[in-house]
Amino acid sequence: MERTELTRLKSLFGSNLLGPDELQPLVSRWGKATGRRAMLGNLAHCAPSDAVSRWGLAHCAPSNGEAEDCAQGPVPSDTPRLETPPLNYSWADLESHAKDYILVMGQSSIHGVDVTLRNLREVFGIDPEQQEPCFYNQDWYLNESFLDTKLENRWYLLKKDVFESSRAELPDKLSKEISFPSAVLCAYTFFAYYLYYKQPLWYHDFIWCCDLDHNGDRIYVGKYHDIDGVNKNGFSVHRHLALRPCYAAVDAL
Repeated sequence: MERTELTRLKSLFGSNLLGPDELQPLVSRWGKATGRRAMLGNLAHCAPSDAVSRWGLAHCAPSNGEAEDCAQGPVPSDTPRLETPPLNYSWADLESHAKDYILVMGQSSIHGVDVTLRNLREVFGIDPEQQEPCFYNQDWYLNESFLDTKLENRWYLLKKDVFESSRAELPDKLSKEISFPSAVLCAYTFFAYYLYYKQPLWYHDFIWCCDLDHNGDRIYVGKYHDIDGVNKNGFSVHRHLALRPCYAAVDAL
């Protein structure tokens, strides 16, 4: 893509653009996290201490219990040159959607690591007391196939705010008129937008996704903040349970 095209996109979309420049904070965070993971993966002679998470600090305790710094060189901090895909929308479509949609430059991998929900979760963690933004702490989906769906190397147009008319409507009805995004696209957009623009998308709203779990239940994501203050902050991943014969009732006398 020509730089002149990117300049035109910036002028057209303003703060509704996540292009190569706007993605740099996410790429930097991704590189540091995946770099630490690679280091820790090479430390087979070490027994991990409590201070070490799967993608955490490059410090570990050998089997004799003595602390040892096992990092082999610095954590990679360089930002790779992103592959900028050609525009897959006409300029007429871009102009007509620039006000209400975010134009997102998707990447299938960063630093050689696939862009999936699983890897986004590893990069951003699940504890808001450690860092924000992060995912909400839940693990029900860890064995679901949609967690490993890769983002594509292409541009996406994603509605910035929910359709007000879609509130409290069942997804089966909405899917006849609305093209639901993937969960990985929503998460990727959320974290990239938060890091660059310092604003959370869908702060109190859930977004229906095109993904289904192994039971065929619809996935929905978002709602970073609990307005009632009961739950901790975090990008949520949930499923809408459909009624099945296993849901039934008993009487209590």
